[in-house]
Parts: sequence; C-alpha cells; structure tokens
Amino acid sequence: MIPNFIKRPTLPAIVIRHLLVPALFFAERYIRDQIFLWTLGNRSLRPSPLALPIVFAVRVWRYLARQFHREYSDFALIRYTGYVKRHYSKDGRGYFSYSDLSQDEKAALFGQPDGRVRPFLYAYGDLLTYADGDSFFDVGCGRGQNVKVILAAYPNSPIHAVDVSGEALDVINAAVRDARLTTGPLDLSDPTVFSSVSDGAYDHVIMSHVLSVLIGPGLDATHHLRRTAVRELIRVARKSMLIIDGPAIISETDHFDIEQKDRGSFASSILPYFDGAPGRVVVLKSSDSIAVLYQPAASARATG
Repeated sequence: MIPNFIKRPTLPAIVIRHLLVPALFFAERYIRDQIFLWTLGNRSLRPSPLALPIVFAVRVWRYLARQFHREYSDFALIRYTGYVKRHYSKDGRGYFSYSDLSQDEKAALFGQPDGRVRPFLYAYGDLLTYADGDSFFDVGCGRGQNVKVILAAYPNSPIHAVDVSGEALDVINAAVRDARLTTGPLDLSDPTVFSSVSDGAYDHVIMSHVLSVLIGPGLDATHHLRRTAVRELIRVARKSMLIIDGPAIISETDHFDIEQKDRGSFASSILPYFDGAPGRVVVLKSSDSIAVLYQPAASARATG
C-alpha cells in the first residue's frame, strides 16, 4: 500500500523536478556535447579527456541494445507464433464467448465496432477509386466491421470475406443473408494460402489490423511471411490494395510488443515489401489508423 504522503502530487513533483530532472538533463547535455566534439575532430574545439571513454561506452551500449532488441524480438516471435494462434482459436480470448451465443446474439455483434475503412472512404474517396459494382476481398475480416461498411456503400459490389477464426465468420453468416457476400476460412501463416487465387481476381483488397499480428517463428520468418502475404495480395488485386493497421506497419525500428498473455504485435515497416512492384504506394492516415495503399500502374495512372 502506498503511503498517503507519497500519493500527494506535490512530493513526487518536487523530487522529480528539482533532483532527477536537473541531474539527468546536465548529464545528457555533457555526454552529447562530448560525443559531438569527438566526432567533429576540430583542433580548436577539443573534447575533454573523458570523451573517449564516453564515446566508447555509448557505442558499446548502442550495440548491445540493438543486439538485445533483436534477440528479444526473435525470442518473442518464436513464442508468440503459437500464442497468437491460440488467442484466435475457438478456446482463445479473441472470440472466447461466441460459441455459447445464440444466432441472434451473434448477429448483433456483426460490424461492431465500426469498420476502420470508413474514414478512409470519406477522406480519400477520390484516391481509392472504389466504385459500385467493383469486387472486394476482405482479408482478416473479423466480425465483418469493414464488410458492413462496404455492403452499405456499394450495393452492387460482391465481397469475399475470409478470416482465420470460424467464430468470427459465424457472426457474419448469422447476420447477413446477401448473395453478394461469401465467406471462408483463411490462415495467413500458410504461405501457399493464395496459390489457388488467380491474378487480379478482385478489384480491391482490404486488410485491416491483421498484418501487425501476423508473425512467424523468428524475425526472418516473420519478414518472409509478411512479404509473401503482401506480394500475393498485390498479385490478386486488380485496382487497389489497402492495408490498414496501427503505426507499427511503418515503424522505422523493429520491435515486439506484448499486449496480453496470448496476443502480441511486431512493429516493422512493410514499405520495403513493395520494392519493385509496378505501381504506386501511398501512406494514408485516419484518426486511429495508418493505411498503406497500393495501386497497380494502370490504376495509378487513372487516378493521376
């Protein structure tokens, strides 16, 4: 139990403001200046005798930190490869209560919360070039959040929605009786999962908040798995592919984040996966998500 005098906001503020902050501030100022002077190598602006050990210590620390983060991420990815699958399994936390629900109760969950594709439709409609009658492929559809948005926005468009969770697909199928919608299972951890899908099979591909939790047994395996998924989705998209996620998909540094016991995400930029693809790549933003839009060369020319 924390004593009341510590809970008072004034005491921690005094200690932090007048003791810790000044000490850390002036120490960092001195260290960074010595590193700068050492790197500058100007005879008239010589560093102190402590510069060499400071530079050496900082370089060793940065090297060890990089190695630690790499090894930590690699270890975590190996472990969470199985954990994440369990999270989204029938007995996992992802959809843990769905099996006991009635059909009406499942139907009530359809499309909740609102699909993250909606703000992108409003803000970037001209760039996306979605048109009524175009076909859509929703990869990792969950409870149909984006399916609901697309069905309403494009009443003549067919949608094929897939997800690794049969529980999630049950929610969609309980709510929707529409010939335009088809659903099916799909496990992105299988690199051959799109082998039966023809080139340009769908006008538009949407993947929302899936890629950051798509992980393999280690760093190299995760990058290979994600690169394969992105390249395959590029192949099957005739007009556009939209990958919606958090900032993790354009992160400049690789790192693994543990979110809960069986769910974690790996932050790493997916932009290099588009290298060599014959088209345009654009990064878009909404209030709570980042999206990477890819358009093949022909579609990119059509939208200017």
